[in-house]
Amino acid sequence: SSELSACIHATDFKCETEGPTTRPIPPPPQPPQSCPPYQLDPSSVYDCLEPGYFQSHRDCVSFYRCIVTMNCIIKGFLYRCPSGYLFNDVSKRCQKQELFEICQKVADTGIQTYEILPVGAIEAENLDRFFDVEVYWDFIPFLPNETQKIVPIVPSTFSRGAGERVYLVQN
Repeated sequence: SSELSACIHATDFKCETEGPTTRPIPPPPQPPQSCPPYQLDPSSVYDCLEPGYFQSHRDCVSFYRCIVTMNCIIKGFLYRCPSGYLFNDVSKRCQKQELFEICQKVADTGIQTYEILPVGAIEAENLDRFFDVEVYWDFIPFLPNETQKIVPIVPSTFSRGAGERVYLVQN
């Protein structure tokens, strides 16, 4: 019934075929909300410009995940692939180490002035689920137990031997 804008049983409706009837044209579908530019969460440990996965320049097992939390606010987290896996910057996933050549990235602890703690850990059995999650609410179980922080590395006042430096993390 166009008058009721609802379906009714045929016995309750008298169909009239006098001329064409006009139906309201439904509005066009609305495009999904577009965010860019994103607003970076002040507690982000990575300068995210867009959602996705980004390799760490320090080693081959760490990577950053940038995810939109809500209202176009984006936040980056540091994660580490499970033991025996490396982050593949082409596939944007952790993959078995035997599929790669030897990793050439090594963090320079003599120059490094900070680190991010705690690093998010991913279990091998949860890899597919971790990389398939796109919505922040589904991502929450993968967040580290503590808030990640950028922590300065301060050289200690003692030495282990000639030429060796020991670094302590200052909280």
